[in-house]
Amino acid sequence: MVPIRVPAELSALAAAVHRIAGSLGGAAVIPLDMPVNPASEPQPDGQQPVVSLNAPVDQTAGRSGVYHSVALYVATPAVLRLLGINPATIDPATNILTVQAGQNVLTTITTITDATNVRRIHVPDYGSEPTSLITVNGLRREHWTQIQSGWMIESARPLRTVQIAAAREVAAKAGLVIESRDTQASLATIRIVATAAGALIALGVLAMAVGLIRAEAAGDVRTLTAVGAASTTRRNLTATTAGALALLGALLGSGAAYLALAAGHRSDISVLSRVPVLELAITIVGVPAAAALAGWVLAGRRPPSVARQSLD
Repeated sequence: MVPIRVPAELSALAAAVHRIAGSLGGAAVIPLDMPVNPASEPQPDGQQPVVSLNAPVDQTAGRSGVYHSVALYVATPAVLRLLGINPATIDPATNILTVQAGQNVLTTITTITDATNVRRIHVPDYGSEPTSLITVNGLRREHWTQIQSGWMIESARPLRTVQIAAAREVAAKAGLVIESRDTQASLATIRIVATAAGALIALGVLAMAVGLIRAEAAGDVRTLTAVGAASTTRRNLTATTAGALALLGALLGSGAAYLALAAGHRSDISVLSRVPVLELAITIVGVPAAAALAGWVLAGRRPPSVARQSLD
């Protein structure tokens, strides 16, 4: 549902939106429209029913499965530019552009129809950002109209807390509701700190495992030393063991994490397309390399005795 507003009200709201954008350093303002089936009568409370896209939670369940509603917007040139989509690359026969997988359906207040001529797009899925669109040609083919539902404000620079607070104040006075999204810098920091902490814990556990292995192999190391093996040999054995164990653990851990994430996002597996390259590199490459280096440095010490057999 979208509130029905007369042109004067829309003009006043648009002026408030542009004031907010101006306070953010000249941020871009993108109007958002939603499709409307003319057969859907306005509700007594002044709300206009709009067409929505319903995507299957379980893509294998078909029409009998569970669906979740997704906001559907009109693919205006401004919205396509916001999403980085070149209008020239859209087939004129395409009706729907969406990040949602599976057989989607279009719903109005009285009808449910299968979405046809659907093209999957890959764009970041951030809250209320338009990620499911009906093309202008699709709108015409369905004989639907459009109604303005809101605005997107995109800033080229990170927003400060005081700017967001001021924008909320202007919006509240104008009767607008604001949803803000930060640059996820804080989440990036959390990911890096969590990755570093996990790497340190993994190295600690690995150090204990290598220590146990070295204790069990102490007799073999003494034998190697007795027959003239240099410290380089002992270093290579320990470094290889530590690095191999760390690599195996990193691969198993990363694989298990992705399987868990895939299970949690089975309704939209495209979420996993945003690969955390830095964190994976630290985990899969950095941890084994650090383990091998630590093993090399710490394994050069000569065994305390080559003449006395260790007691079990």
